[in-house]
Amino acid sequence: MSKSASIEMKQKRHEILELVGHICVGLSVFMKGIDKFEHHHVLIGWLLLILGLMILGFSAFHKKIEFILGRIKYFILGIEGFVMLFIGYSYYQDGSHLIHYAYYLTAILFFTAIPVIYFLHKNEEAKKLKIDTGEPVNEGAGNSIASQEEKN
Repeated sequence: MSKSASIEMKQKRHEILELVGHICVGLSVFMKGIDKFEHHHVLIGWLLLILGLMILGFSAFHKKIEFILGRIKYFILGIEGFVMLFIGYSYYQDGSHLIHYAYYLTAILFFTAIPVIYFLHKNEEAKKLKIDTGEPVNEGAGNSIASQEEKN
């Protein structure tokens, strides 16, 4: 198997895992919205239903949406993080035991995923630009002032 095929398989697997994560969050938010309707919290129920449908819609059409809007992935991750915080707080207010900690942890993971994915994506773009221009790609260095002066 060639190196490019291996990279493509990893990217495809990453996309599938990302899609499954968005679907799980969307369904969770949607079901919590239905639960809020049953407990006569209509406004919160509608808000959660709409956010759940937005997240599910994003997961269904993420390729087209990212092509049109660019870096909307970070915005969606932020929304998912805030919604997970809200649902965790909702479970805490309902008197549930320990489940709210899982939602808080999920929210923290979403918030930490935003800069991690951003910097990984930024590094991949930089490597692609160096490869496209024909410059040698140096993994370890190349960004320091001394190495730039050596090139000049």
